[in-house]
Amino acid sequence: MEEAGLKPDIIKTTGALEQNEKHFTEYLESNSVPEVVLAVRDSMAISFMNIAQKKGIKVPDELQVMGFQNTRYSELSYPKLSCVENPIYEIGRVAMSELTDLMKDDSDKKPSNIIVDYKIVLRDSTK
Repeated sequence: MEEAGLKPDIIKTTGALEQNEKHFTEYLESNSVPEVVLAVRDSMAISFMNIAQKKGIKVPDELQVMGFQNTRYSELSYPKLSCVENPIYEIGRVAMSELTDLMKDDSDKKPSNIIVDYKIVLRDSTK
């Protein structure tokens, strides 16, 4: 984001719905409405979207929301949630392969950075 000249604004919260709602409500009451929210979990994205809509913020016209799992809940939300779909099985397979290679190798080989393909699923929560 910084490379693109954008300033990230991170809301730290937990997986507990009550905490999310509290943190998201406080954020929206003390900040201007962001253009886009990218949440690390679909449930957090949907929670933020619900709080915003209760406050009269129109999704996606005033606020675009995107999750980062593409769970079944993304299609059950209103509006339907756009998501980054990360291939969890492929990530696990690659991680296990790297770990196995590191355990076999006695050298000081550093772990490599591996990019795993992902998919962006656009739905109604984004323009």
